[in-house]
Amino acid sequence: MSETYLKEMLIIVYNLGGEMVYIIYSFKTQNIPIDKAIKVIQDVVSNLFSRIFISELNKHNIMNKHQDILQIYDNL
Repeated sequence: MSETYLKEMLIIVYNLGGEMVYIIYSFKTQNIPIDKAIKVIQDVVSNLFSRIFISELNKHNIMNKHQDILQIYDNL
């Protein structure tokens, strides 16, 4: 697997994480309490940038399949 592919997949993973945060933030328009939305956003962002999450992303075998990426976000 090429180094370029792995870098692109990292960008995609963090882009999806940013979109996740944006969607959660938009919950305030759906009458979900803002304190609960902020708590979820904090959890998502802290997990996105945790050492464990980053080390898992840097493993070459985790980026081989799109199902692996889906599994990452299900666990997140």
